[in-house]
Amino acid sequence: MDAVTVIDFETTGLEFAKEDRIVEIGAVKWSDHRITGIYDALVNPGRPIPAEVVRVHGITDLMVEHAVTLDVAIPELLNFIGDDIVVMHNVEFDSGFLMAQMRLLGIQRELTYYDTLPAARKKFLGSPNYRLATLKNFLNLKQLGTMHRALADAYVTLQLYLKLENLWAVDSKSQLERQLRKLTLQREPGARFIVAP
Repeated sequence: MDAVTVIDFETTGLEFAKEDRIVEIGAVKWSDHRITGIYDALVNPGRPIPAEVVRVHGITDLMVEHAVTLDVAIPELLNFIGDDIVVMHNVEFDSGFLMAQMRLLGIQRELTYYDTLPAARKKFLGSPNYRLATLKNFLNLKQLGTMHRALADAYVTLQLYLKLENLWAVDSKSQLERQLRKLTLQREPGARFIVAP
């Protein structure tokens, strides 16, 4: 099975063309049947975060005031991804932000994507809808942290991916939780990412 990096962004809004930007990046690397890395960073978007958006993800201007900027975070994230397949829930939205930001920075790179949204629509016909939070409850996936925060959503998306690809074992939930917590504890204070040796 190919290695994947599961990514989720929180943003200032829904449209990059209207100058909405990324405010948080969460990513989980998975290969060899285990979590091998995490990337977790608030990002200073260079513009105010609207109050109605703060009500969704809880990220405020004060929280990102001294955070890394996108010209640092995006190249760092691309390096973290390496040659992995990029997994997202609703690729159109998240990849749109990533590719637009890459264009602004003059970065030319092709990525291969796997979208869990259409895959879930085909496989899990009984779900009331196909929002990530709904699928989390429908499939009894483990939530770590608050939904609508990037790393928490990336972690749920990883579990969804494993279910979709028939890579889910009886003890997957407990194993993944242990792997994620171990990496989180090993990460240096203030570091945005860690990759297991």
